[in-house]
Amino acid sequence: MKTWGRVSYAGVDYFCVDDGSGVRDKSGHSGIPVSTGMLATQPWSIPAEGQFKSVTGIVTLRDLGLGLEPVIAVRGEADIQ
Repeated sequence: MKTWGRVSYAGVDYFCVDDGSGVRDKSGHSGIPVSTGMLATQPWSIPAEGQFKSVTGIVTLRDLGLGLEPVIAVRGEADIQ
């Protein structure tokens, strides 16, 4: 999947990209969650809130204790432009 938009939330191992679809993650952040840790072979920096980013990855599910939700999993920094 590929999407782009403004980074609306930046956490420790994921961030949200608000593509204008009105989606919210289970924590209430606007945008589609993007996981930087599910497929990563090494850590990298999370984009800052307010930046515009394009993201390419696979869609999978995660559970943070609030129920399953879709998330885009990226392999590395090259998948975030």
